Amino acid sequence: MDKTAELLKALTEAHGAPGQENQVRTVMADHMPSYAELTTDKLGSLIATVPGKSAKPRVLVGAHMDEVGWIVREINKQGFIKVIPLGGWWGHVMLAHRVYVHGSKGPVIGVVGSTPPHMLKDEARKKVIDPKDMYIDIGVAGDVDITKKYGISVGDFVTPASDFTVMSDSKLY
Repeated sequence: MDKTAELLKALTEAHGAPGQENQVRTVMADHMPSYAELTTDKLGSLIATVPGKSAKPRVLVGAHMDEVGWIVREINKQGFIKVIPLGGWWGHVMLAHRVYVHGSKGPVIGVVGSTPPHMLKDEARKKVIDPKDMYIDIGVAGDVDITKKYGISVGDFVTPASDFTVMSDSKLY
């Protein structure tokens, strides 16, 4: 894997829900050229300055470090986790998505689910399910206290499980 692919892999697999961009900031700082002066502001933005010999021209390259994700809003008695989307999650693509729930004991893998189609009325089956009606299943059964066992609490963040993949043409990442 070349250096570009390695950087893209590191960035793709770093978790960075809004307000939780530490992993992404670390990857960026580790891959910045040694000649850049790195600073952060009070919001956690990473600023890389490459001093030049002339005052003109000056160029700014700006980018997001965060990714769309969710926040845990409820853990029900069955152990399903209800979430609030952070960013533009579209109901068409959320179902069956693998995610990481970032609790105090580390990330826990889960899958986005909803009421099964065979339990929905015909009219509801024809509609896109609203993200507020979805949940995350981390694979617990019975009377398990998710907060005690896995460290997952209301307010924890959730990110997609996005493994880096090189496409069929290895020049396309």
